[in-house]
Amino acid sequence: MNKILTNELPVKYSHIVTPDTKFGGNKFKITVVADDALMTTLKQESEKVGVDFTSTFKENNGEKLVTFTSTYAPKLFVREGTTPREKGFAWGGDTVRVDGSVKLSEVMGKKYLSRYINRIELVQVNQTEGGSDSPFGNSATEVSAENFKTEATATEVTATVDGSDLPF
Repeated sequence: MNKILTNELPVKYSHIVTPDTKFGGNKFKITVVADDALMTTLKQESEKVGVDFTSTFKENNGEKLVTFTSTYAPKLFVREGTTPREKGFAWGGDTVRVDGSVKLSEVMGKKYLSRYINRIELVQVNQTEGGSDSPFGNSATEVSAENFKTEATATEVTATVDGSDLPF
């Protein structure tokens, strides 16, 4: 198992405090937007063990996303002057460093490079768009459902949203 320590990277998704149990899984995980240094390291490690480098990341809108996982809760550290979020420790848009490792794994005859979390340092909490308690960013304001009639249909409620970062 080879150690990896990333630079400061933005978080895309995370399940750091509680494991992701969707689809029968039970793993702690963090997905970061990889920088050139991490991509170079993953490429070198992939070549050492003879696996396809492209299986170490996913590409989404030009971003290379790398996920680190663990069956155990990772150790968490907070940089001085930074306050973690009450729920989840770090969210999308926050900045972290991941202390992890890579190892050759084989599942059903297919070899790949597994990426594991050991420790995570929360470097900075994103206080701008996407970093608020709302998944829609700071430009969206929460309203109570009581403000709308129960018989209202989708065409009766109008809102103005900047849909540039919506996934659909």
